[in-house]
Amino acid sequence: MDKTEKSKKKQAGIVLIAGFLLFGVWNLVWFSPVYPLWQKLDGRLPENIYFPVEEFLALNGHHNSIYALLGSFIIAIATIIWAWKLNGKLQEYYEYLLLFILLFAAAMITMPCLCRPVEHARRLRCDAILRMTYVALELYAGENNNAFPETTVIPDTAQIEKITHPVNYYGKGKSLTGKPFIILEDACRVHAGDLRHRIWSDGKRELFYPWRTSGDNK
Repeated sequence: MDKTEKSKKKQAGIVLIAGFLLFGVWNLVWFSPVYPLWQKLDGRLPENIYFPVEEFLALNGHHNSIYALLGSFIIAIATIIWAWKLNGKLQEYYEYLLLFILLFAAAMITMPCLCRPVEHARRLRCDAILRMTYVALELYAGENNNAFPETTVIPDTAQIEKITHPVNYYGKGKSLTGKPFIILEDACRVHAGDLRHRIWSDGKRELFYPWRTSGDNK
C-alpha cells in the first residue's frame, strides 16, 4: 500500500470520525441553548421580530423537528459520500460506515420518543382546558337566567391537566344572550410568540397574536 493510498484512508477515517461527532453534537444541542438565549432579548427587539422567532424556536427546538431530522440526514449522507470518495474502497472502513448508518437509524427512531415538542403540547392542553371551562360557564348561564357567574374556576376535570398559566375571564355581569364578547383569554405572554387562545361568549374559538393586525379563527 503506497503512501497516497494510506493518506486517503487516514483522511477517510478522520472524515468519518468528524462526521460522527458533528452528527452527535447536532442532535444533542439542536436549538436547546438557543431558545433561552433568545428569550433574553425580550423587550430589546420589535415585537414583530422577536415573537415570530421565539415561536419558531419553541415549536421546532426539539430533536424530532423536521429541521433536526433533515440536518441529521444531510450530515450522515455527506459524511459517508465524502469518506467513500477519499477511500475509494470500503475495505477497512466498511465497519465504521455500517456503524455510522446504524447509529443514525437508531437515533432517528428513538429521538422522537425521547424528545417531544413541549410548547405544542402546552397549546393543545390549554385549548382543551379553555373549551371545558367554557362548557361549564355555558351550563351555569343556562341554569341562571343566561347570566354568567361573577368569577370562574377551572372545572375539576381540567384541574387534572394542571394548567400552569393564568386565564383572563370577562363574563362578570354579562349575559349569554347578549352581543358576543371575549369571555376567556390566555394572559399575556404565557405562550411562545405571545399566542393567546380566545373563546367568545357564543362559543367561537380564536387564536390571537396581539402584535398582529388580526387573529386566525379556528
